[in-house]
Amino acid sequence: MANQDHELAITVVREICGLLRKVVPWLAICFLGWCAVLIFREFAGRLTVAQVDVLVRFFAKADSPAYPWGLTIIAMVYGYLQRRERRRKTQNLQDRIVLLERQIDPNRTSSQLERDGSTREEDRL
Repeated sequence: MANQDHELAITVVREICGLLRKVVPWLAICFLGWCAVLIFREFAGRLTVAQVDVLVRFFAKADSPAYPWGLTIIAMVYGYLQRRERRRKTQNLQDRIVLLERQIDPNRTSSQLERDGSTREEDRL
């Protein structure tokens, strides 16, 4: 009976973590969007040409924080696109990979990874 309770607790924790993994990024995006809305509401009707000039000069400075943040965002987008391309390519080559692995070792068992090479849902923490 205690073993069943232990397995149930593990399953509940795994499901909650899976849900959080899927929900938290969307909540963060929504929060950042809401913050942007609040910023634009504050500036609505108050932004003058002089203030726009100050903003332009802020982003034009060589030591401005806009450059590292811009580079960070570009690097993150590049990494995401590379990961997506690698998974797509793995998925397209999956049948050939399995065939070649069987030629090398016919007794080989499958790791049961997803077709795109990602970890199975059961193996994720």
